[in-house]
Amino acid sequence: MGLANLSLRLRIFLFFALMALGGIALITGGLILGYMRLAQPEVLSGFVIAGLVAGLAVLGLTTWVWLLFDENVAKPVEALAAQLRTRAHTETTHEMDITHARYLGDLGDAAHAMAGSLAESREAVTAALARETRALRRERARLEAVLDNLPEAYVLCSEDRRVVAYNAAASGLSVGDVEVGLNRRLPPAADRAGVRKIDLPEIGTGYLVRLGEGAKRGAGARDFRLLGRPSHPLSEATSLRDLDLVVFDTETTGLLPDEGDEIVQIAALRVVGGEILTTEPFDTYVNPNRPIPAASTAIHNVTEAMVREAPLVRDALRAFHRYTDGHALVAHNAPFDMAFLRRRETQLGLRFDMPVLDTVLMSAVVFGQSQTHTLDALCARLGIEIPEEVRHTALGDARATALALRALIPMLEARDITTVGELNIACDQHARLIKRVT
Repeated sequence: MGLANLSLRLRIFLFFALMALGGIALITGGLILGYMRLAQPEVLSGFVIAGLVAGLAVLGLTTWVWLLFDENVAKPVEALAAQLRTRAHTETTHEMDITHARYLGDLGDAAHAMAGSLAESREAVTAALARETRALRRERARLEAVLDNLPEAYVLCSEDRRVVAYNAAASGLSVGDVEVGLNRRLPPAADRAGVRKIDLPEIGTGYLVRLGEGAKRGAGARDFRLLGRPSHPLSEATSLRDLDLVVFDTETTGLLPDEGDEIVQIAALRVVGGEILTTEPFDTYVNPNRPIPAASTAIHNVTEAMVREAPLVRDALRAFHRYTDGHALVAHNAPFDMAFLRRRETQLGLRFDMPVLDTVLMSAVVFGQSQTHTLDALCARLGIEIPEEVRHTALGDARATALALRALIPMLEARDITTVGELNIACDQHARLIKRVT
């Protein structure tokens, strides 16, 4: 790993360490030369004591200067860079905090002015785009209203059977054992239904599939960008932007799965091509078949009355496994949540062995280990608002994690971390903060 890949603080630490070693080496060399020229063995102990005192003095002085430099220069530069990176890649409107940059001369004021100019430019561009897209949205809303009022269930698929759109009547339907959902591949059983090939100008070729009468009314969903989007097999070379992900969170009876604590709520959102599919959430209370401590309820507000009629853990996890559809998983502090899933694998006869990404480690890569990496702190840093009524609910935290993930990806790309393999290597450098789930 090259020196350029090391963090600023580590490079500065190495610089001061080299200075200390160089100073000690020069003192040692000078004392050895003086002793050899003096050629009096009886004064050797005096030279050794002088060398030790001088070496410790150099080491202590260098350490003290390094600590001052780290606290007043390196950390502020790292924090300032993180704030600028956040404003370059997210839409946060929070005021920049430059109080920590008081020893950096005009750098803090210059960064503050640049961030303000960027925010003004972004507001102007956003307003112009909003004007241009307003009419298009009205036309699309009319088309969607027509589709969703049809009694028949319709699904639009790409050439490789991946669902691009479906109307309200198709919501909740299944073809074989696959529930209709955006970017899910329908099985060959769908071919027995009515299929019509259609060409959408400037979008691509798709297949309109009639599944028959809708079993129930729900909410349709569509994302026509998926029509021309190729399927990306998950590998170390897969681009972070191309990942199909399931972002999830759990609420539990406690923090110790190996000592009997259980899940009381699990929720997830799918992220396809960087878009959060809010129309297709997974959200269920779970009956833990054991009491919920009052201390836990005080955090997540899940009571025993709320879970009394809920699915048991094994049934909820089977449903969640179907929802993941083999996608990579994302969680904030993933080792905690994955421990609750994997301890049930033998009982379920299923494996939660899909790749797992952790937004704690991604935050550490982008902002450095010296920052706080709780979900609240990360969202505050990224300008993500978590409504108080959904904080510490599984779905609320899953959505906050998904928003944080979407903001972190361009910031990782700015650091030349663009693939799954590169992200894993970067995350492994922060193993002392939290171990990556494999």
